[in-house]
Amino acid sequence: MTIRQLIILHHHGAQYPPEPLHGDISWPIKSQFWEDYHEYLTPVGTLQHTNIGKDIRKYYQEFISDIKSHEVRSYSSNFQKTTSSAWSFLLG
Repeated sequence: MTIRQLIILHHHGAQYPPEPLHGDISWPIKSQFWEDYHEYLTPVGTLQHTNIGKDIRKYYQEFISDIKSHEVRSYSSNFQKTTSSAWSFLLG
């Protein structure tokens, strides 16, 4: 059997909330952090997608072993959380 095309649709990984959670002292309190990083992919979100990529690679190993990197295409919206999710998935 040969796979000619594999399409994967996936939501972005874990992201920072848009603003600090009321009463949660585990998040930074400086407003500059929230201006710069709100809704960005977290390190956990990056790891989630890297692991998903590794799982997909392992599952389809016999079908994708001959694929060249220039034959792979990835599409994403133009937001940090989605481009980082795609990059992390491909890294895996």
